Amino acid sequence: MHYPNQQMLNSCHLQLCNQQECYLRDEQAANKACNHFCMTIRFNSQVDKKALQNALQTLVDRHEVLRTVYFRKDSELMQQVLDYQPVDFKMTNVVCQSWEEVASLVEETAREPFDLKHDCLLRCRLFSRDTNDHLCLIVTNHIAVDALAFALLLNEFRSLYQVCHTESNQAYHTRSKIVLPPVKFSFSDYLRCQTEMLQGKEGERLWHYWQKQLSGNLKRLNLPTDYPRPSKASHYGACYSFEIDDVLTQKLRNIAQNEAGTLYRIFLTALNILLHYYTKQDDILVATHTLNRARAEFFDIVGYLAETTIIRTKISDQSEFLELLRQVGKTVSEAKKYQGYPMKLLSERLHFPEDICSVWLTMLPRRYSDERKIKIKSAETGVLNMEPFNNIIPSWLGVWYELEISLTEEPNIVSGLIAYSTDLFKEGTIAKIINDFKTLLKTIASAPTIKIQNLLKEFAFDPQ
Repeated sequence: MHYPNQQMLNSCHLQLCNQQECYLRDEQAANKACNHFCMTIRFNSQVDKKALQNALQTLVDRHEVLRTVYFRKDSELMQQVLDYQPVDFKMTNVVCQSWEEVASLVEETAREPFDLKHDCLLRCRLFSRDTNDHLCLIVTNHIAVDALAFALLLNEFRSLYQVCHTESNQAYHTRSKIVLPPVKFSFSDYLRCQTEMLQGKEGERLWHYWQKQLSGNLKRLNLPTDYPRPSKASHYGACYSFEIDDVLTQKLRNIAQNEAGTLYRIFLTALNILLHYYTKQDDILVATHTLNRARAEFFDIVGYLAETTIIRTKISDQSEFLELLRQVGKTVSEAKKYQGYPMKLLSERLHFPEDICSVWLTMLPRRYSDERKIKIKSAETGVLNMEPFNNIIPSWLGVWYELEISLTEEPNIVSGLIAYSTDLFKEGTIAKIINDFKTLLKTIASAPTIKIQNLLKEFAFDPQ
């Protein structure tokens, strides 16, 4: 494979399981956008287009994963870090178009697939509606980043744009090095350490735990669906938003505090009970993500480090809710303690399919920074207003699991979003699942010591 005017700095076998997973999904999925991360930022002021491009190019220069290409060689997956790659930046004039037309264009652009063999993995499109009204779409591929890494990129972008916007182009290159600390550890450094860890004593320690935790005959949840499961998932999806009101949230927080636990553990325990009721299965598997950034030197690395973790819960109808909550809490604590062993290796060594989990749950801490407007003062253009603008396109562009539940803890409520496979579910079914979930939570809040069997008797709903 030849890349003119580009020097190969590093070429190695693609050993990291996350990258293999994303590459294979990109090859096989009908909806390749399920691998995309995107953010739309609205500029309510003039935009310095050169500064914008400089800031983005600096990100690509700083972080090798954004200029890494992936390909097959003799049927083996390979990755190659390029010495230089220009950022993919384009501008589009949408002055005469309606909001509906602009929104459709932005979403269509966000869904454009990446060519992993050649493309820069950071793409930016600037849609200009007026002199003081612009939409900046930033898209990257999951093969290069996880959710934390994408947030790190966006924060760096804001800082870099401020420098670019207030300094001459010549001064920018000096100032940008001062504004952002140097990248001390690269994704390649992490890859080498990860490989050494898995081959050493720590890898054995992790393996022994997960071997015991996931032993036996693991079964995928047999969720009732509206449509027959296809032989191959398309990964197209839709989403449904909801919230847990302030009164119920406070009651659940009180239970968590009394049990020295967290809201996440309460929601996970309740979800397990709901899935148990729907499927009549006693051995419940739910996927979640761990950051996998326990080592301080790797915490700020831009790359896909997060690991999929299986939270396994065995349910007895004779147990009380609080008893099950403590069991789930212990499992979650151990999963964090033993994080870092790739799911792909576990599935190979324990002989279960990588897609053994059909439901995914995550919960984010209270968010403040993402909702703050960002104002950058400039002598040339006055105040530059930047703010996240997520409502023009969904933050999701596809699904990996049959159901993906994302919760965010706000000051007084919990907001939620459930993304679901449109291969399997209708929106009405998803609305019913959320209604059932809320009903279950209300019953738990009123009687946390209730037995599971009595909880389900009082919780009168029909999963069909």
